[in-house]
Amino acid sequence: MEKWGAEAQQLGVSFVSGPQGTMTGLQVDGSGALSGIRVASGDLLHADRYILSTGAASPEVLPELAQELWSKCWPLAHVELTEDELAEWKGIPVVDHFELGFTFEPDPETRLMKICDNCPGYQYQVGSSTDDAGELSSYSIPRYASSNPDDGIPAEATAAIKRFIDAVMPQFSGRPLIDAKVCWCTDSPDSHWLIDAHPKHRDLLLATGDSGHAFKMFPIIGGFIADALEGRSNGLRPEWKYGSRKAAPAATRLGTEVKDLRDVSTLR
Repeated sequence: MEKWGAEAQQLGVSFVSGPQGTMTGLQVDGSGALSGIRVASGDLLHADRYILSTGAASPEVLPELAQELWSKCWPLAHVELTEDELAEWKGIPVVDHFELGFTFEPDPETRLMKICDNCPGYQYQVGSSTDDAGELSSYSIPRYASSNPDDGIPAEATAAIKRFIDAVMPQFSGRPLIDAKVCWCTDSPDSHWLIDAHPKHRDLLLATGDSGHAFKMFPIIGGFIADALEGRSNGLRPEWKYGSRKAAPAATRLGTEVKDLRDVSTLR
C-alpha cells in the first residue's frame, strides 16, 4: 500500500491524513443537499464530486449503509522463512484449504509468509444509529489497531492457524507466529460490490462492499469506479446497485456463526 500510495503521489494525488482527513460524516444543508464531508478536526472538505471508498468503516461514517453492508474481520498471522525457504516457496499459487485457511507466496523483502484463518469471521457490533422513525439499530464497525495497539487475534484463531500449518506445510510446525492481527472486510448480502450513486446525494459515489474480493482486483477496480463516476455503463453494473439485494450464501465464506470480538476472551 505504501508503494502504491507513493506512485499515486507521483501522479498528482494528494493525501490528507490524521484528524484533518478522518471522515466523521456528511454535511447536508437545509435543503438536504450534500455540501461537504465532515472530518475529525471539525473542518469541512469540499469537492464537486465525492467517492466514498471506506471499506469496513463504511457503516460507521454512513450509518444508512449498515442496512447494505456487514463489516467483519478475519484473523491472520505470519511465519518467518529462511533465505532458502524463501526461494523454495517463491511464486507458489494461492494454497487454499477451505476448512482451515489459506496462504500464498512469501514477501521477498520481509521473508514473512501470511496465513489466514478461514473462519466465518468476527464482528464488533458497537455502532448504533437512530432512523427517522426513531428506531435504534446496531451494526458492526472495525476495532481499530490504532486505538487498540495490544490487540492480537482470538486464541481459537491461533489454534486454527497452527492446524493449517500442521496439515498443509508441516515443515513449519512449531515455528512462532509473527505479527498476528485481524483484517477487516465489509460484506454485501450477495457478495457483489457496491458501486453506485448514493440514493439521496447523486454527487456522492459509493465504492465499497468488497466482500473479500476487491484487493485482488486492485489493478482494474479503479477503472470501474472511474467509469461509474463518469456515468459509463462499464462501471454501472446492475449487480453493483444500491439497495434491495437478496442475501445469498458466499461460496468463499465457511459457516454462518459470526462471533463478536467482545465475546472472545483473549486477543493475543
